[in-house]
Amino acid sequence: MYQNNTENRLPSGSYDGGLENALFGVWNRDAWQESEAKMIAGRDKACDCKRGQVSVIELGGENVIVSPIAKKTVGVIPYPYLLEWGGYDIRICADWEKQPELGDVRVRYGAIPLLEHGVDPAHQRLVDWLAKIGFTTTQEKLTRVDVNVLLLEPVTDFKSIIDAGCYVTQAKNRGEWGSMKDITTYQIGNRKSTFFRMYDKRSEMLNDVGSPKWKLTIDRLIGWDVWASGCPITRFEFSLGRTFMKKYGIYSLADFRAMEQDIVDVHTWQWIRFLASPKVRGHENTAPLHPHWEKVRAEFLRCFPGSTTSLQEAREAVKRAKANAAPDVYRLVLQYRGLQRKILARTKGRSASVEETKKRAAALARGCVNQEFHDEMNNLVDAYQIRNDCTLGQQDVECIEGFEDYQNPSAVS
Repeated sequence: MYQNNTENRLPSGSYDGGLENALFGVWNRDAWQESEAKMIAGRDKACDCKRGQVSVIELGGENVIVSPIAKKTVGVIPYPYLLEWGGYDIRICADWEKQPELGDVRVRYGAIPLLEHGVDPAHQRLVDWLAKIGFTTTQEKLTRVDVNVLLLEPVTDFKSIIDAGCYVTQAKNRGEWGSMKDITTYQIGNRKSTFFRMYDKRSEMLNDVGSPKWKLTIDRLIGWDVWASGCPITRFEFSLGRTFMKKYGIYSLADFRAMEQDIVDVHTWQWIRFLASPKVRGHENTAPLHPHWEKVRAEFLRCFPGSTTSLQEAREAVKRAKANAAPDVYRLVLQYRGLQRKILARTKGRSASVEETKKRAAALARGCVNQEFHDEMNNLVDAYQIRNDCTLGQQDVECIEGFEDYQNPSAVS
């Protein structure tokens, strides 16, 4: 295994350009208005650009590329400003006063800033730049993180282990890609939760020779001497999505960093592992690891050493928080209405109006609430009123006019 010992190189493992983050915060009105005027002008200019040309503006002291077309989400355009700067793909919401649930700013960190600066400095660099254009980050919601290591072994060696049935995994989906001659990529899992991929890194890089990413990858992760030797290079990568992170209360990049070693430890042992011999049902947990996988596991643990909180502790904290959380009635009602509209859209082939939704919801409530349920709820209400010496407001189940009260969260008690 090639070891990076020079000061200007990172370990063979790194965070990769699949890191995606949603940022929430506050905007400085004056700075935002100035920045927005520049982005609008840049977007208009981009619409007139010919093929191969880009619209570049000065924003926050940096040259930024502005896209002419906003990506649509469910028929609307919540992020009309799409920017590219320094390897970051940035989407900015227009109506920032409404605090969109998907984030005021959504960012995809490319490989170049992560390789050039490292994950923490790259994140701080982005936050500092956003502050210059008027946005102060107060909260994050990670949606995807990729961690990877490199080994100087051919991917075909690992593929032969899989073909021999010498592996255990919690995943179900599996795929293989390559030429008619060799399999160069193997992947397994679900991108929304945990996705594992191993592939021939040298072959991939040969398609990108001379690019900034190619140079940085060799300089920071591989080494020019190793690249010149022509030896095989296989990359092993875990891509972890929002479904995984929600289980452990991971919201910020700092949260993930605080658990990174525990995360790679669990994934290279419990989630997937290669065995020295074909698995025997009932003995998977005691079977010795294949020497090749021992190298992979050791490299992940070496390259991702930061862990101040275990996954078990984090999961228990999430369970306690959920158990102690009071229900948000306002959001539950909005959720209920949204589900009703989706049902109507599926059954009728069109989206329902709010009025039709309320009528259908009333009919559904009447159909679901039987006398036994009604009596039980009344008994609970009576007991609550007696115990707390209070009177609860009346709510007519036959009509969902009460929905109107939930338009104003302050009206919900």
